[in-house]
Amino acid sequence: MANVYEVKMISRGNNSPSVNLGQNNLDMLCVMLHARRTESDIKDTLVISQSKLKEYYELLLQEGLIKKVEQGYLPTFPVILQENGEDLYRQCTELGGEIAALIEKNLTFIREQTYRIDAFQSFAFEDISLFILSDVLLDCIQIDHVESDFLQKDRPDRNGKQYYLAIMEKDANDPLEAYGIYGNHYEKWSDVGYCMYGNDRYGGLNLVTLTKEKAFELFGALSDKADYKGILLQHILHVAEGKMELEPTWVSGFEKLNLVANGKVSIPVLSTKEFESLNSIADLIKEELILILDNYRSKLNACYLKSEYANETTFEEWFIWYYHFLYSFVTEDLIRKKIIHKPLNGLFSCIIY
Repeated sequence: MANVYEVKMISRGNNSPSVNLGQNNLDMLCVMLHARRTESDIKDTLVISQSKLKEYYELLLQEGLIKKVEQGYLPTFPVILQENGEDLYRQCTELGGEIAALIEKNLTFIREQTYRIDAFQSFAFEDISLFILSDVLLDCIQIDHVESDFLQKDRPDRNGKQYYLAIMEKDANDPLEAYGIYGNHYEKWSDVGYCMYGNDRYGGLNLVTLTKEKAFELFGALSDKADYKGILLQHILHVAEGKMELEPTWVSGFEKLNLVANGKVSIPVLSTKEFESLNSIADLIKEELILILDNYRSKLNACYLKSEYANETTFEEWFIWYYHFLYSFVTEDLIRKKIIHKPLNGLFSCIIY
């Protein structure tokens, strides 16, 4: 198994596994169970004893991450190996084409609604198109509607916690995230939120990946402070609000983090109220999107039942990860059509306060 495996999760609050799948090769154990590897093969590959393997089984069973079947054990969530991922992408073509057409049809209304939000008024639409047409319309904002209006079921309950989980195989040499799937990362420092969206969130330099050592190189002694990222965000926020000027010695560092260009803050700064108003953009296609998904429900269910996942997880958990392939397919389609303009660093970023 030369490739690497990424653990993905959709959750809210403290709804997450109490075990770390990255420890003791628990993620690899789940991968091998999905691949129907023999118990002997598993022990040899992981170099563990029968008693240790039994201990891991019990741990994963208690967490609700595997289940006992006649042949042994199977994961209760999707483990998406390369051939599985390729198959999921093939199933996106027809449905993805309809969703892309839906977005194209509504572009004028989407632009108009976007510019009703003050934070976007100084930005060209192409500079925010990845965020608006992919993250807002299909992912971060819209996905709640997909869950509530299409799936109409709660997330699976595992040991008292509700979340969706997946493990995805990834080429270790590919700089993009597994299968090039787009995702949103939100983190908060000093009561200021930083959001980034793309499919290469952790491969390059940005505020999330900024290490203490790199911060010292870019911002000097500031890196000695425990909340140096929060201080940087607060500074950018105050500059955007016109309350202060950019600290001259920090400009170069901010430019390398893609927060400043030409001496000005180069990313949108949204109030919490403005962020909440993004729902008004997602709502423009919500009903038609759900209708399109409903029209494909029988086909989607047939794809699920034909897959090996029908023996492992629920339709809802299979679908929510298929949906990530689907909206990523749509995103790439719109990029090819030059409707979405992907930033040079591959990421859209914004501040939320």
